[in-house]
Amino acid sequence: MSVFETSTEDPLGLWNPAPPASLHFGVGDEPASPPEGATVYRVNLPASLLASDQALQNSEELFRRVDAALQTVPARLDALAQRERERQQKAATTSFDTSAFEVETGPEGDLLALLQPESQSQAAPLHFGIAEDASAAWEQAKAELDSLLAQVSREVLNFAWVETKVSGLAVAQTIVNWSGDAQTAWAQGITPQQISLHNRTLRVASTSRNLKIRLFATASAGAARLTAQLSTPGGAFFALPAVYKFVLQIVQQVKELQAIPA
Repeated sequence: MSVFETSTEDPLGLWNPAPPASLHFGVGDEPASPPEGATVYRVNLPASLLASDQALQNSEELFRRVDAALQTVPARLDALAQRERERQQKAATTSFDTSAFEVETGPEGDLLALLQPESQSQAAPLHFGIAEDASAAWEQAKAELDSLLAQVSREVLNFAWVETKVSGLAVAQTIVNWSGDAQTAWAQGITPQQISLHNRTLRVASTSRNLKIRLFATASAGAARLTAQLSTPGGAFFALPAVYKFVLQIVQQVKELQAIPA
């Protein structure tokens, strides 16, 4: 059983898929199930308050790092556009400056490859972990973007069902819409510490939803920003999936860095 489970996909890499059979549960002896169309967020905590606190702290730290990384996207795109313009200018002259033939690496290199699929043979190799050309990678990026938009629309229009379990027992369940209206069912005999844990679970679920919106907003603004500085086929529409893939790679790097022991 994972600590963080959800019924939807998670581009942030925190939540794991909730087993379909476990989407029906109740507090105490009262059966309950999520409203139709609701996104389920469940946090399964151990009996130890110290271990529970650490698990929630780790999620909060991941969100802080992701938020900080998203703030760097505009500057990274500006710097990439500047370097690409300089390379194009040098390549257009008779200069023998070898910097004109340098290629980008990492997320920036993959972004350029997606934006210029016709020059894939001259671009840096893709590092998406799959053997495909830039056109297929762009289609995959568009599918991931479409999935994000569907998630955001569903979560904005429907209720969320947020549950906290301790040692396998549900201690609290909340039905919440994203305008702030919420109803919570508490288990009998719940402790103040468990109430605090559930309130933190609610914040984790809310932050997850808000960061999904930030992902789309960051990618949209980034695509417009890049299109204004570079000539890209198809304009911002073509650039948006590519920039979204770029943003996802940055988020993945954040998660990998957090996983490295201090």
